[in-house]
Amino acid sequence: MTRNFIRTLLFFGLLIGVYFAIDYLPIGGDPEENSLEPKGTAVRAIDGDSFRMGEDELRLTGMDAPEYRQTCHDASGGSWDCGKTARGALAALLREDGLSCTLSARDNFGRGIATCSTDRTYDIAQTMVHRGMAVASGGNFAGGLVTPTYADAEQKAKNAKRGIWQGEFTMPREWRDSNPHKLTGAADAP
Repeated sequence: MTRNFIRTLLFFGLLIGVYFAIDYLPIGGDPEENSLEPKGTAVRAIDGDSFRMGEDELRLTGMDAPEYRQTCHDASGGSWDCGKTARGALAALLREDGLSCTLSARDNFGRGIATCSTDRTYDIAQTMVHRGMAVASGGNFAGGLVTPTYADAEQKAKNAKRGIWQGEFTMPREWRDSNPHKLTGAADAP
C-alpha cells in the first residue's frame, strides 16, 4: 500500500469518527452550570421525550417515546393516540413542583440531553418508561458518556401491559424513519 492510500484511509476514518462523535457531545465544566430549573420560565412538552424550558429545548436521556402523531393499538386491536398520551404524561410530570434538570450533552439537533426530576419524581425518564409511555434506549454514547438504562422499568411495564405495551406498536425510531412527513409541527399541536 502506498503512503497516500494509507493517509486517505486514516483521514476518512477520522471523518467517520467525528461524524459519530458529534451525535452526542459531552458537556463539561461545573455540574451546577449544567443544571437547569424553570425559575419562572414556561415549561412545555413537545412530545413524550422532549420539552422546552424557556428558550432551551431538552430531550430526556435513556428513553424514546412515541412521536406526537404516532398511534398504537390496544389489546383488542383498536387504535389510540399513544403519542399524544405520552406527551400528556410528560406534561403532567413537568408540572410537578421542584422541576430540575441536569444536562449531560447536546445532540446533533442542539437539544440539551438531560436527566430531570421533581420533588415527587426521582427520574422523569424512568417514570415514563415504567408507565409504558416510552421505551428504554439508554447505553453508551460517543466520548464515553454513559446514560441511565431503564431496562428493568421497561420489563415491568411490558409484564403489566401498561401504556404502549398493552397491544401492538411500532418502535418510535422505526416510526420516525417511516413517517418523516408527520414529524413537523408537533410542538405547535394542541
